Amino acid sequence: MTTGIKNTNDIIIFISEIAKAFKEANRDGSINLLDTLKAIQVLPSLAAAIKDADEIKDELMDLNGEEKDLLLMGLKKAIYDLVDAFT
Repeated sequence: MTTGIKNTNDIIIFISEIAKAFKEANRDGSINLLDTLKAIQVLPSLAAAIKDADEIKDELMDLNGEEKDLLLMGLKKAIYDLVDAFT
């Protein structure tokens, strides 16, 4: 029985969302109070990411080929978003 990758994917989505929020907040070269309010938009993805995070280990131990491919694509996007946000 596979456990799926929902919780692992939620972490990847959160990483991508926080990177995009930082990039948006820093668009003018500085981050101010109004920019931090924009970061509230990532709270739903944070909640999803931590809700069942204790299941991630089991998910990663039970990956099939399709799940590996999907997670790899998600990780590539999240890493791109991180690099894009900080460069």
